[in-house]
Amino acid sequence: MFVCKLGILPVVPNVGFSFVLADANRYVVVIKIDRGVNKPYLYFENEGICKFFTRRGNRKQTMSYMEIRNNFLQSRLLSEEIKRFREERLEHYKSENTQKPIAVFHIIPEDFLNENQMELYDLIKEKNMNYHSFFNGLSMGHTVPNVDGVCFPDYGYEHGDFLQLYNNGITELFYWVETREGREESWIIGVKLLEKVDALIDGTMKFY
Repeated sequence: MFVCKLGILPVVPNVGFSFVLADANRYVVVIKIDRGVNKPYLYFENEGICKFFTRRGNRKQTMSYMEIRNNFLQSRLLSEEIKRFREERLEHYKSENTQKPIAVFHIIPEDFLNENQMELYDLIKEKNMNYHSFFNGLSMGHTVPNVDGVCFPDYGYEHGDFLQLYNNGITELFYWVETREGREESWIIGVKLLEKVDALIDGTMKFY
């Protein structure tokens, strides 16, 4: 219902507003719209008419068939990039940890392919940010920069958790899955697993 009221599907990216004082009585409004990664966006006009629009200069125009087709193909590439990233990380952890069953969780923002990336380690120094307060129980010891972002090696594989934060906004948690054996079957300790997932989601929401 919320999407239909807006008349746009899928939901548009975040829109930010800021006001700059020009003089005593006037302001300049600065509007920042993140680049959408779920293109093309469908616009609902009156009487159920739907159209795809594109921007050319300061005007909007109806998209051609080929433009719509190419935009859908680009959206498909986004899902392929997510799949590729996941497969690479899973293979990395599997090669490092062969003794126990593992789980790898990712929270991936829709704009993770955007060129504008954060430098997480710089944020620590400039903003005096404490990552441990966000990811309670998932990050211990020193925050160490690496080529992708920051990680917490002092609380690594041997403890069963390993948290990696990427400059492109991805959060990643490696976790040794605890199991119990019985009646020729293996059972996952689901309560602790869900606690880790909750902590990852909660920490990511607080941080961003």
